[in-house]
Amino acid sequence: MTHAIESFLNFRTVSPDPMAEKWAVECVKLIRYALPRAIQNPESLLDREMLSAAATLGGMCIKTRPTSLPHLCSYSMWGKIPHGLAVALMLPVFWRFYLEGTPEIAAQTMKLAGIFHSEKEQKTPQDVIAACEAFIASVSPAASLSALPCFNRELAAKIASDAVKNPGKLLSAPRPVSPEEAETVLFNILSKEL
Repeated sequence: MTHAIESFLNFRTVSPDPMAEKWAVECVKLIRYALPRAIQNPESLLDREMLSAAATLGGMCIKTRPTSLPHLCSYSMWGKIPHGLAVALMLPVFWRFYLEGTPEIAAQTMKLAGIFHSEKEQKTPQDVIAACEAFIASVSPAASLSALPCFNRELAAKIASDAVKNPGKLLSAPRPVSPEEAETVLFNILSKEL
C-alpha cells in the first residue's frame, strides 16, 4: 500500500506511465478491502489473491513513479522493525509534510477520498490522511511511530542523519528536501512523533 500511495503522490516524476495513478488507486482499494478480511480469515484464498494482485500493482507503480521520504527514512529502522511496518508508520508523517508545502499534493490526496473508512466525510486532505492513518493502525501491530519501543530521539536523529546519504531520493520527493537541510528538516518532522 505504501508503494502505491508514495508513487501516487510522487507527481514530480519525469515520464511516468500514464496508467500509474490508476494502478495505485486500484492497489489501495484492494488492500483496504482484502487486508482486514485476510487478517480475520487467513485461509481466504480470494482475499489472498486480492492482496497478491495489489502487491503486483504496487510494484508496477514504483517502477514508473518511485517511492520517496517514507521509504528513505525507513531504511534506518532495518533490524528493529519489519520494513513494511516502518514505511506504513512513516507514510502519514511525511504525507502531512508534503501537504504543507505542495498544493499539488492536496489535489492528489483528494483523489483517494472515501477509499479508507471514516466516521466523518472526507472533505479535506487532512481527513483523507487521518482515515488512511486509522486504517494502518487497525491492521498493524503498532498504531504510530511513537508506539514503537525502538522509536526515540536517538533513532530519529539517526534516521535524519542517514537520509543525507541518499540525495537523489531527497530531491525527488513530492516536496524536495535539499541535502544541506535534510538532517534538520527530517529530524524536526520525526521529533513531532516522539
